[in-house]
Amino acid sequence: MPDIEDVAQKFYSTYSIDDSDYQRVFFEKKSEGWFVVSKKIVNHSLEDDKRELYYSLREKDYKELDFRKEAKIISDLSEYLNSYEVQWFRLYPYYGYNGWYKDLIKKLEGERELSDNGLYLLARAYSTFASSLLSDQFGFSIPEESFHPPLKANSLTKAQIEQYEQVCKKAIDLYRQLKGRNSSFKTIVGNAEIKYANEEVVRFHALMTYATDYAKKISLPDRIYPDSIIQMAKFLMDACSKNAIFISFGDNDFYPLLYLQQHDGYRKDLYVVNYSLLGLSPYINAYSRTLFDANRVVFYADTALYAGTNNDYVVLNESDTTYTMEQLIDKMKKGPDDPPVELGGNSFSLKYEKGRIKDNTTVGSIAIVKVDGKYIVKNQWLLLDIINNLKGREIDFPNELNDELKNLNYFLNWTGRVYRYKNF
Repeated sequence: MPDIEDVAQKFYSTYSIDDSDYQRVFFEKKSEGWFVVSKKIVNHSLEDDKRELYYSLREKDYKELDFRKEAKIISDLSEYLNSYEVQWFRLYPYYGYNGWYKDLIKKLEGERELSDNGLYLLARAYSTFASSLLSDQFGFSIPEESFHPPLKANSLTKAQIEQYEQVCKKAIDLYRQLKGRNSSFKTIVGNAEIKYANEEVVRFHALMTYATDYAKKISLPDRIYPDSIIQMAKFLMDACSKNAIFISFGDNDFYPLLYLQQHDGYRKDLYVVNYSLLGLSPYINAYSRTLFDANRVVFYADTALYAGTNNDYVVLNESDTTYTMEQLIDKMKKGPDDPPVELGGNSFSLKYEKGRIKDNTTVGSIAIVKVDGKYIVKNQWLLLDIINNLKGREIDFPNELNDELKNLNYFLNWTGRVYRYKNF
């Protein structure tokens, strides 16, 4: 089929969506071909409006759509497609709709002999299936199949644990097969050996979040990571002081650290927080509980403010107005049908004891962080909330931030191993 960028380029250069509630469309890559889906806004959330087959795989041609035609030149697709979407559409034969992973499983398991790439895609499909049972982490779960567990430590029934384990272990077994067949096979996070190891810890971490008592009985396999990964993990962990918080930005600075804590009992006083998962309510809630020997992560926001899609983003406006985190969070105390919070500024003040002064960004004991964007999303405002409640606790990062919070880097000090927020 045509590439996702070719499909998007042809659509946006041919049709107008100015009359639509939402000023972009969504693409779905299915067995029949490429579909275009428009959205409408209902009670401040997006719902499907119309879905039309755009490129027919059977006919090998594009079809006319029920959109107003308007020929124009599109020089930059980044307004309509992000790099992650392009990556996943190119990787998977099917993608972009609820339950795509089940269609992929059916397709690949029907093949007589899988290539290394086919084995990898099947493993990823099962892994996505397992995650989608717990939450809509990737945006394409089937609502009636998801568990919709409450926000608490032991939220899954025995039957739900068994179903998750069945699907999750299928993914792990496929990654193990790929590792055995071709350990150097390249995946998004590294070779097949590293991907398999991470998947073992994904299972443990998910169950620690949703079924804590059950997860405590899990024994992770010996020596699943190469020595180089273990050495790097210890390098990062040893850079942190006792009871510190470590903010991970990816898989390979997160799962190996958890592995060392669970399997080896190494640095169990350290609280390792995944920045991406900080945007998902079950993991946010889990971070508010103790883990191993580490004290819980403290933030001012309560469960009602981050549950589900509550306060997924806050709209910002350019001005000289600065908000405290307490003011921001108080504004988030709204009804589920209320519109997203919109602030009259884009700067936040954080409690800050000492540190270097740069461009007048410190005022007394307050750090002023200006957000570089028109909105701030859940994991970002929660990170600011955590920093605002450190009370002398150390928080470290493996890298500087490169998102809308990059101005927070002014307050990070390179120690030779990690970047440390100077709040003590």
